[in-house]
Amino acid sequence: MKKRELKTLLLVVLSLCLGCQQPKEKEDETEVEILEANHDSLEVDSAQIVTNFKRQEDCWNRHDIPCYMEAYDSTSDIQTLSRGGLTIGYDSIISAYQKNFPEDRMGNLFFDEMDIRILSKEYAYVTGRFNLKFEQREQLYKGWFSVLMRKRNDGWFIISDHSS
Repeated sequence: MKKRELKTLLLVVLSLCLGCQQPKEKEDETEVEILEANHDSLEVDSAQIVTNFKRQEDCWNRHDIPCYMEAYDSTSDIQTLSRGGLTIGYDSIISAYQKNFPEDRMGNLFFDEMDIRILSKEYAYVTGRFNLKFEQREQLYKGWFSVLMRKRNDGWFIISDHSS
């Protein structure tokens, strides 16, 4: 190969290599934008989940179990697991709450120590502590929970709740 042909070939290869690198930078920028968009989405989802739990506190403290249950998906396959065992289905769960928690056994509820993990666009895993304050009792009744939540068009809803 002649020197001139070799120089031309090297220039073509170099041009191609430089041309290949340019779109990669744009891909990196796009990836960063996507990551930032996902971060914003995670913050929105987390805020919606916290709002859901705050609403549960308000409902419970008004002794309004049907309102409290609005945080749960209203399907027949949801479940709760507690010291009392496994309860499956929205209707069974609300009946159990109404039976086991008459107004004088509800106390004032607040959640803390919460950790929210968005698993996907559709699912989140939340752990935390529930606290019940009763007028006749100085010490808080405390326990831990873990819930699996599913996102629907109208928000995040509990589909599995384990409390102890």
